[in-house]
Parts: sequence; structure tokens; C-alpha cells
Amino acid sequence: SFFYIALLDAILVMVFMFPSLYYFLFRPLVRQIGERKIAEEIIKKSEERYRSISEDMPAMICRFKHDGTLTFINSFYCEYFNMRHEDLIGKNLFQLISEEEKEFVKSKYLSLNHEKPYITYEYKNTNPDGRVVWQRWTDRALFNEKGEIIEFQSLGEDITENKQAELFAQSTIDALSAHICVLDKKGQIISVNRAWREFADTNPPVLKNYAIGMNYLQVTEKAAKSNEE
Repeated sequence: SFFYIALLDAILVMVFMFPSLYYFLFRPLVRQIGERKIAEEIIKKSEERYRSISEDMPAMICRFKHDGTLTFINSFYCEYFNMRHEDLIGKNLFQLISEEEKEFVKSKYLSLNHEKPYITYEYKNTNPDGRVVWQRWTDRALFNEKGEIIEFQSLGEDITENKQAELFAQSTIDALSAHICVLDKKGQIISVNRAWREFADTNPPVLKNYAIGMNYLQVTEKAAKSNEE
């Protein structure tokens, strides 16, 4: 900038007239200015690299302040919401979230701290164009050198097709009269049907969340012990 050029010119003149001043006064100043310019260049290159990577990712990426003000968005984010970059940057992300989901989303990213710097969650949303969709977001808190949260970074994806498949599968097993639970490859219960829930409600003790999240073998062992008693 003009200020730095003028300052360097003045230093050169003073050094020429009084060489000893360079070592006692100007050398530390020149070093400080150089270090600052190097730091600024590193930050600039880092931001350019981050922008380049985020633009190439097939996912929605944004950064926002505590109140939801958007400070960065990638092109995929704009394309997904069918809005221009200039119509989104500086605006509030809550204008893109259904009224009934706003407090849910805010509670998620405001819960972040050093012990829990990121969180993933899903919610049903109605986009500005009227489309009803399901989205999954992973929010991460960004800290300054003092350890304070300065803003949040979020990566989102549309999971509508997967969610619709899940809902269809759930409605299918709910229609069956047998007690059914769905397991993952580790034997953990990830879903149960209506008959399972109704049986659990009428046969205490009721397992927390109908045993979803528990290991099936542990559930059956617990049930067996309960019957023996």
C-alpha cells in the first residue's frame, strides 16, 4: 500500500544519512513489517486454497456468525437453494430454514465448545422454492487465538431420497403384526416397528427409546432375566 511504500522510502533515506540508526531503531521495525506481510500473505494463500477446495466439493459449505449471518458460501450452496451469491452472502441462514426448525438448528451449533467442537444432525426443511427436503448438516466451531468461537463452518447434504427410503421401510414393517427390530452389522438395534413399541408399552419395564441404539443380544438377555424373576 502507499503507507508502506512511503515508510520504506523514509527508512532508506534515514539509513543512508545515519547508518547506525538501522541497527538500533529501523531493523526491528523492518523485521516486524516483513513478518506481518508474510503472515498476511500466508493467510491470503490459505483462504484462496480453502475457497478452491470448497468450490470443488459437491456439498453445501457455509460459514456464519453466532446470529446466523452468512460470511462464506460455496457455489454448490447457491445452486442448491437456487439463489445468487450476492443474494445470500451477508444475509441470515435462518431465512433458508423452516420456522419450526430454527430453534432446533440454533441449539445444535450453540452447544459447541472446545470439548465438543463439532456436531451432526438432520432435519426436515422447506426450501424457499417450496420443496420439502431432508438435510444433514455437520457444524464445526472455529476458534481464534484466544480460544473464543468467532464463527461456525457447516457442511450440508440433501438426504431426501435416503430419508424417503427409510420412511417407506418403516411404514412397511409397521404394517406387520410381528415384533420386528432392524439391526446393523454390529447387532445394534437401529429401528423397531409399531408392534414392538406397543408390546414394550404394555410390558414393563419399558426399555429406553424402545432399545434403539442398544445391542440386540443385550436386550434379549435382559428380557430373559426379567422373565426368570
